[in-house]
Amino acid sequence: MAAERNGSDGVATPSATVSIKGPSMTVAFTLYFVIPLVCLGLASIFGPGVIPANQKETAKSRSVPLQVNVPSAASGNGAAPLMGAKVTDEQHRQRQEQKKQRKKKNNSKKIKSQYEQVAHVVEERKRAVREKVRLRTGATQQKQSSKPKQNVKQGRRTGEEAVKTEMDKTIATLKVEYQKNPNDAFTMIEYADALRERDVMIHDGGRNQLIAIDVYHNAISQIRERRQQLVNEGRPTNVPPNGVTVLDLNQELFFDLREKSIDGLLCSVFSNLGKLYFMANMFEKSVAAYNECLAIDEDYLDALTFRGSTQIVLGKYKEAGSDYTRVLELDQNRLFMDAFTGISKVLAVKEDNVAGGWETMVKVVEELIPAKEQHMNSMVVPEGKALLADHLKRLHLAMFTYHDVKTKDLKLAWEHLSEGMRVKMSVLPPYIRAIEEQRLNSVIQVFHEGFWSPNVGSQDRTPIFIIGFVRSGSTLLERVLDAHPMIVGTGEDSVFNGRLGEIRDAIVEATTQGGDLGATVNKLADGVVKEMMERWKSIDANTEKEDESTSDVEPLRFADKMLTNYNNVGFIHMLFPNALILHVAREPMDTIFSAFKHDFPSGGLDYTSDFSGLAHMYNDYRAIIEHWDRVLPGRITHVRYQDMVDDMPGVARALIDATGLEWHEDVLNFHKKKHAVNTLSTTQVRKGVYRDSLQSWKKYEAPLQPLVKLVGDRVKYDLKTTLPSYVPPSSLSDERVGTQ
Repeated sequence: MAAERNGSDGVATPSATVSIKGPSMTVAFTLYFVIPLVCLGLASIFGPGVIPANQKETAKSRSVPLQVNVPSAASGNGAAPLMGAKVTDEQHRQRQEQKKQRKKKNNSKKIKSQYEQVAHVVEERKRAVREKVRLRTGATQQKQSSKPKQNVKQGRRTGEEAVKTEMDKTIATLKVEYQKNPNDAFTMIEYADALRERDVMIHDGGRNQLIAIDVYHNAISQIRERRQQLVNEGRPTNVPPNGVTVLDLNQELFFDLREKSIDGLLCSVFSNLGKLYFMANMFEKSVAAYNECLAIDEDYLDALTFRGSTQIVLGKYKEAGSDYTRVLELDQNRLFMDAFTGISKVLAVKEDNVAGGWETMVKVVEELIPAKEQHMNSMVVPEGKALLADHLKRLHLAMFTYHDVKTKDLKLAWEHLSEGMRVKMSVLPPYIRAIEEQRLNSVIQVFHEGFWSPNVGSQDRTPIFIIGFVRSGSTLLERVLDAHPMIVGTGEDSVFNGRLGEIRDAIVEATTQGGDLGATVNKLADGVVKEMMERWKSIDANTEKEDESTSDVEPLRFADKMLTNYNNVGFIHMLFPNALILHVAREPMDTIFSAFKHDFPSGGLDYTSDFSGLAHMYNDYRAIIEHWDRVLPGRITHVRYQDMVDDMPGVARALIDATGLEWHEDVLNFHKKKHAVNTLSTTQVRKGVYRDSLQSWKKYEAPLQPLVKLVGDRVKYDLKTTLPSYVPPSSLSDERVGTQ
């Protein structure tokens, strides 16, 4: 799997991307939104009674009666005795054991072969995609050796831009084809799938989401019309064009679009639409899309798995548990591994959310881990090895949660956590410190004291920027703000961050070519605010309301929680010199351990799973915050997580005061608000304020000592909450983040 890095703009952008996109579907190396590598399309494809896409086996050939060969007594080797011969209990036991071992050996060979087939299919589809893009765009291939050698920064930027450029070229070509053939469902799906893949890979505030949603709906209308024609003609809707009868639609998951039955095609489009709604934060719509698919086939694994993920975001844990349990029952090939990490989250909230409790998961995982390890150790194909590594990681993380929450066996919990992260890192390239160091040095050199021109920048205070290291309490801070009726939390899909390339280029052009910098900056700022408002309107129109009386009231503030915008404070200050920038900080080792144990979506945060990379990333974050405090003193408002826990009423009032809005009592009831929370902190934030997370790293203090040493002096953080109107209670006034 290719690594992704944080670019200079703070967005996790890929330096190289592995994606599989055929005429039928797109499968990307992403976690949580899309099943890793080919899981989306390969579930149950190799199971009993399943027809692989490359076989033309008919239903008739499946019904051949079982041929039974009765061996003679002279055949030996454990052959069945002639009728009437006696078999002792010991002989019976030995034969059963031999049979079991033979079956285990054969299954091992079969599964290994299956993963090799997966890798082969992946490579074939990748080659097909490259050729298809080349033909569509008229691009010419150039030999790598002919390219001039680039430095680290140039290479990273070129790689990022190449991925985006290639995606945009493909989308532009598909858009033209769609416009030429507006009634062709296959063209619609290809176009919408390409837009959805771009939304996964390129974080730009979801610019193309509404377009893709509209195109998917057009495709659904076309497919439904064709389906109704078949029904009227008395013809089946679940038979693919080649006439091969399939047992269920899961067998069609990896078929090309044109190889699917009408039902299979409709199900796959609804499932992809559900994922797109999820990424657009339209979670009720996401569930509705999955329900449409499951109304056609109630056991469609892709829809079941991702509906479960959406139910967690909506706080419907029992429903999520039911979906995941069904996936575990159906997916005997164990390719939908999201079900294991998902069900462990549900069980951690409350064990009776899942019928059978932890044992529903644990028994299966304990059998799977050694089997997956064996397969991974014998796998030589890189794509197959990466897929197995992801599976093993998820299984170990599920067992970490089990022992951390249920058994309290911290030794076993740590063994599973550390092994899961070791396996994850074993298939990733090494962490490159030079990239992060060059990014940090560039920011420090460019944004020096006196860089910002006076009287330049919008006076608009609409955006509120929340920055900080991951797992620092930012979700709690955002939920508090969002509980105010005039503030909306927009999550991590940042409009500002998505426009950063455009912002940077426009500012450079204005300053180097004698343009009007003030007018340019104001126009850029207005564009950000306008898109924030438009995005909110589209989400609001597709979200269930708690209070219809406030549904038409436009918010006055939007909270942007792209944490890595701590890299971009210089640009934020240039566009919005009066906007509130909130830096949330938590006790360093609590933050760092929480980052280590969480499995982030694949990208720039991959290296939080490695002690060395994690310590380096944290120290760079602290260094850049210190830089902003030096060159823009007082510009960043610091908020200590511990102050929120110890004195939420005081912090909340000071927060709202800092926004310039009137106080509202609903703010203190933020945890009671029915609000979808799409974040790794989903389950925690619904509890309200709790002290469990304070000093939580201490449980694993001994094995974390090497990490403590790597962090060095920054293992402590002497920071005060600097909200202007906040006065800490006297009993807390001497406490500091980092006191141990």
